[in-house]
Amino acid sequence: MKYSFFDLYINIKDRTEYLEKIQKTIADAEKKSFFYLNSHSFYLCFRKEDFKNAFLNADYVIADGYSIVWGLKFLRKQKIEKVVFTHTFFDELGKLLSEKQFSLYLLGGSNFVINKAVKNIKQNFPMINIAGFSNGYFSTDEEESKIINEISKLNPDILIVGMGMPHSEIWIHKHRHKINSHCFFSVGAFFDFMAGEKHLAPKWLYNSGFEWVYRLIQEPVRLSKRYFITHPFFLMKVFKEYLRK
Repeated sequence: MKYSFFDLYINIKDRTEYLEKIQKTIADAEKKSFFYLNSHSFYLCFRKEDFKNAFLNADYVIADGYSIVWGLKFLRKQKIEKVVFTHTFFDELGKLLSEKQFSLYLLGGSNFVINKAVKNIKQNFPMINIAGFSNGYFSTDEEESKIINEISKLNPDILIVGMGMPHSEIWIHKHRHKINSHCFFSVGAFFDFMAGEKHLAPKWLYNSGFEWVYRLIQEPVRLSKRYFITHPFFLMKVFKEYLRK
């Protein structure tokens, strides 16, 4: 089911459907992108046309911010669940990938972060099949083409891209037709969390609407501008739409 939200959409209702879509995409040898809508990506869709175009062309859009869950319920009386890649990976996805032996390629972060993330993923999920990995920095088009060719040769079932928003989404939209993979994920700070450079909020904050506060305390300089612009922008849009109706 597709849930319209302004001129965007969400089409994954909950974690169960999310995991089912991943397995089906690989089983059917399809090529699907999985993007995540929260107040930050919502804001960027109104500010960056290429980012919005990438979002509108994504196969699956998942609400990974409580703001989207609340906004959809407030405006449309429709109920969906928040699904965050990192939490799902720790709770269920990592185990599923290990059991099914789906192959992964990890792209993003610095050399230090991606190497540490891979090490920790293997420690947590010893049977996981990581076909390859690389940092997410390309100084030339030639370097970028080399990575794309490397990924395609390895033919991983899943490509996880963590180069930061909006770069990851735009990059996937631009290059996925060149890459032999089935599932393409844009994953935000997943590699930093796996590397232990950042820490996940406690589970009791997950559906509280205040998980962002925990992250803000960890990274006040980097995130203060984002949150104090995107959250008011999101609320303004929602309430204006409510009044319009």
